[in-house]
Amino acid sequence: MITRDKDEQLHCIINACAHRGAMLCRRKTDNRITFTCPFHGWTFRNSGELLKVKDGRHGAYPEGFNKEGSHDLTKVARFESYRGFLFGSLNPDVKPLEDHLGDATKVVDSIVNQSPDGLEFLRGASTYTTMTMDAGKWGKQKGGFYSFEHGHLLLWQERGNPKDRPLSADKTEVTICCIAPVGESKENRANRIRQYEDFFSASGMATPADLKEFRSCNKTYWAKGAQWNDMARAMEHEVQGPDEQAKALGMDDVLASGVKTEDEGLYPIQHGYWHEAMESGLQAEEAAEAEAAAATS
Repeated sequence: MITRDKDEQLHCIINACAHRGAMLCRRKTDNRITFTCPFHGWTFRNSGELLKVKDGRHGAYPEGFNKEGSHDLTKVARFESYRGFLFGSLNPDVKPLEDHLGDATKVVDSIVNQSPDGLEFLRGASTYTTMTMDAGKWGKQKGGFYSFEHGHLLLWQERGNPKDRPLSADKTEVTICCIAPVGESKENRANRIRQYEDFFSASGMATPADLKEFRSCNKTYWAKGAQWNDMARAMEHEVQGPDEQAKALGMDDVLASGVKTEDEGLYPIQHGYWHEAMESGLQAEEAAEAEAAAATS
């Protein structure tokens, strides 16, 4: 959960009580300075510090109980912000955020810089779960993709914001909301909302249909006799490195550029990075286990 304390500092905290692990915050949004666990009443500041426990004076807690923050809430290991967009990592051993984002920061900059007053969330959102978007003029509008270092990818159109939350290995919760530049004209705001409704929302022409197919794909991915997907579409006209538009935006480290929005080249690059990351993590675990075994033998 992400909280803002009395000093306006943001914190990213594991949503689990330090006592028995019960969920503390059970709402999507709230406005409170403390969290009290419904299970046994332990109370914490919204910045994570333990304030009181059940029967604190006569509960016969041991001498070393609650010393030097030992029973504060656990914070996400790395938590940083770029231009108001928040990023967290459970692994402390990761690159600084701007190094990790690389040229993807140019995309964020281009979005935020639409207005000197920044961005705002428009009212309303749709939330759905998917097991693991082509509609109307989707494939005919000018667009493409960019693949960045560290597994980032961008699918773009000249006109066209989901937030993903993994629930399990085969299920992701996605909340879709519309962001807009503060102070844009009424005409631009109306066009933005209409485009959002036509494509992303529950009544749109893309997301509902895609969700059905995503679930269908997830079911067939369990079929061991058919192990491979084909993602060769548009390989012949994929641009290695940045195209002219990427260069104009200052994104000189782009790995590959797609000519059309429906080009599939972004997936193999992202999947390749994911495979490398998983292999690297596995090798690190195996090395640590071997070192521990050698130390005890």
